Amino acid sequence: MIVATKSEPRVRLFNIDEYFKMAKIGILKENEAVELINGKILKMSPTGFFHSSIIAQLTYLFNRKLEDNALIWVQNSIFLDVNTLPEPDLAIVKYRADFYRKRYVKADDIFLIIEVADSSLNYDMKTKSVLYAHFDIPEMWVIDVKKQRLICYSKLINGIYQSVVIKNKLTTVTLLQKFKIDLSDLF
Repeated sequence: MIVATKSEPRVRLFNIDEYFKMAKIGILKENEAVELINGKILKMSPTGFFHSSIIAQLTYLFNRKLEDNALIWVQNSIFLDVNTLPEPDLAIVKYRADFYRKRYVKADDIFLIIEVADSSLNYDMKTKSVLYAHFDIPEMWVIDVKKQRLICYSKLINGIYQSVVIKNKLTTVTLLQKFKIDLSDLF
């Protein structure tokens, strides 16, 4: 007697090579806002002018303060594993003289990731924070555009952020444990 078993449909996951092949042959469009997260290709919300201006302002502030101590990685891919290639709004990464021309920025190159959230707040706080903690990114900030606040994730232990601090009034923050950055004019 043959017994039929039911199985649930499974999600087909992709790796980075397949992801780039899809872009190369046009399945993914050149300017399409997508990320590869845990093998899934996720369509990201388009960025508006206010979102873009915050990224520009942060880039300006960080470049002035950090100089040659780190690089500001703006909306560029970071390699977390063969199935995960997110594009955070900003990442503060270790300085390299070749500016990462020969390889991707990897988790151990990253000091801080910043996500600017207007429509993506829930996703950034629940999914991205867990993702970055899992890959041992030491610190993550979410800038909540609607409530004009900063949410700081830090104190990483065993792939989980132990500290989540919400700063409702943006003032001066410390970056890389020694650089003071004034965020009071951000909004």
